[in-house]
Amino acid sequence: MDEYCFTNTAFIHLDGQSATSKKRMLKRYPYRYFAPSQVSIETAGMMDLDVELKFHLGGLAFSIDIDKSQIEGVRDIYKALTAIAERCQAIRHDEMVLEKSFETVTGMFNLKDVPEAVIMSLPTVINQTVQKVEAGYNERLNAIRQYDFGVVFEHYLRD
Repeated sequence: MDEYCFTNTAFIHLDGQSATSKKRMLKRYPYRYFAPSQVSIETAGMMDLDVELKFHLGGLAFSIDIDKSQIEGVRDIYKALTAIAERCQAIRHDEMVLEKSFETVTGMFNLKDVPEAVIMSLPTVINQTVQKVEAGYNERLNAIRQYDFGVVFEHYLRD
């Protein structure tokens, strides 16, 4: 009863609730907040007719049963989810490095040890410098936060 969709920015789950109910719940899990992890494919014996794609999104476990005849497509999704997981981890690392760098640079503007007369002559220079640092920080942060994984899906899920 459940339906699933992997998009370039999120995983979408249409929960069928139960076989006797028409009630359905649509849930969206943006990769930005629900990074994939623990991606695996479980194949069973020769008699089974399905394979399971298993993964976690932000701590939520998913197991999707897929017809065994679709194994190549499942492998492609596995590769794409693994690549997205690695990229999300790299984004988090880059954000952390940027944040530490920003804190270090802004910490250099601690003026508690500078004489007041000097401080009074610096407001314009400090203000301009802080604005440039903040602008550079925001520009770099926007460059890092690329959570559109369309290129990954295009690479792994070719027709």
